[in-house]
Amino acid sequence: MPDSILKRILEAGGWIAPPCSPEQAEHDWRIVRSYAEAHGVDPDELEFALLNYTHLVDDGDPDAIYDEQREVFEGFYGDESPRHTFELARERCLVGTVEEVLERIEAFEAVGVDHLIAGAITHRPDALERQAAVFEDRLIPEVH
Repeated sequence: MPDSILKRILEAGGWIAPPCSPEQAEHDWRIVRSYAEAHGVDPDELEFALLNYTHLVDDGDPDAIYDEQREVFEGFYGDESPRHTFELARERCLVGTVEEVLERIEAFEAVGVDHLIAGAITHRPDALERQAAVFEDRLIPEVH
């Protein structure tokens, strides 16, 4: 991570990381914390937030869930971005069954993420309402 970014993180008192895997988040946060210590800043005073995208489906059938998520993510990424694929979304974003998404959120919490910014990637009002309902009914009660 470039020094210019690390300096800005210290100046801001925290960092909003881009979508990534829990392993990448842990790796990057270790770099930030080491940089903070080396520059006389208590790393425990820094806030660690993670931006992540999702399309929640509360269906029960994993194949149907993945099919819907693939379609939505491919529409979100578009043809102009061939390096962004559904496989990349599965690695970096909150996808899968609700249980898998909860496990991923717990993994981010375990590596030090203080705040998770989860953005629904659909723009259709009916789908946004469905996303909000799944967040409210299934995720929020389970997240610490």
